Amino acid sequence: NKYWADLEKVDWRVFYVRLSLKDAMEMSETYIHSLEAFARVAKHLDKLPILCHCQMGGHRGPTSSIIVAHAIGEDTAPNLLKRALELKPSLAKGREYFKSMLKHFGMEKH
Repeated sequence: NKYWADLEKVDWRVFYVRLSLKDAMEMSETYIHSLEAFARVAKHLDKLPILCHCQMGGHRGPTSSIIVAHAIGEDTAPNLLKRALELKPSLAKGREYFKSMLKHFGMEKH
């Protein structure tokens, strides 16, 4: 798999964490807490900025970015969500990954 082969080229000083989850799956609270914990560790180790991405950039990357930015104290979840939706309006379609993030922050759509 090319992805794993390319990881060998990453400088060893890069703090790299891979948490994979398919778009169709809901994020568990454990998954979200792990993402938040890794973000706080990266901040503590002064490994900023943090790049959150997914394969196609559709939902997992932007959703994870909101969680990470909130975890490191960048802004409130509603403000981060508003800015993310301005940059990527298709997030509003709300796949399971996105919906579970809204649930985590108590911002479920009704």
